[in-house]
Amino acid sequence: MGWIYLIIFLFILWIALERTYPYAIPSLSSVALYIEIQGIISIARNVFKTLENTFLGFALSFALAMISLIAYHINLHLRSFITALNTFIQSISVLVWSIIFVIIYGVTSGLPPIFVVSATSYPILLSIGISGMQSIEGKYRELFKVFGAKKRHELLYLIIPGTLPYLIGGSRAAIGSALRITVVAEALGASGGIGYMLLYSYDLGYKQGVFAWSILLVLLMILLDEVVLKPIEGWSRRWMN
Repeated sequence: MGWIYLIIFLFILWIALERTYPYAIPSLSSVALYIEIQGIISIARNVFKTLENTFLGFALSFALAMISLIAYHINLHLRSFITALNTFIQSISVLVWSIIFVIIYGVTSGLPPIFVVSATSYPILLSIGISGMQSIEGKYRELFKVFGAKKRHELLYLIIPGTLPYLIGGSRAAIGSALRITVVAEALGASGGIGYMLLYSYDLGYKQGVFAWSILLVLLMILLDEVVLKPIEGWSRRWMN
């Protein structure tokens, strides 16, 4: 019922804004017509491009987070370095990353959105992983000492398996954030995707296009969260309990 109430509320709000600001807010019918003119092939191509950028960037950040967590556990000096690195990367905005990678690879390259997503998802996953690792270490530190476990055994049989559920559970927030970041990166430096189409529509003055691609982005995020991410998070929580 909550979704029905929300849809009704948004429908009423749109009508009210359209009548209040007719020069800025397009009608629902004109937005629907724009989507029809674009066609299913064009829409699917750009949606899949955005999903590809999101998941490739997220996969890279997940791998980097795992490598960083292993280094974090095995050496105190590396632990201090990774903690400082995490704080440093968190202080850099999406805009800065986007400009840097566009300068390096160019606007026509498909790499900037992927690397921007990776750079911004990495500290989220790393922070979640560090929190999970510290929780596991706090619970089993004395057990490590009693059995005289070596670092590699701790990593293989407890730390890595114990931290993975935290990372998988935190992936719901990380992927949701990555999808929003992908759109920004595509707008600043890409040749396709929802973000590119949003900026393209804005530059040409297509209000209908701006709203149409915005709606498609919201629907994509809701569908991804409800169908994929929420079940994965529920599965991972069973392993954390």
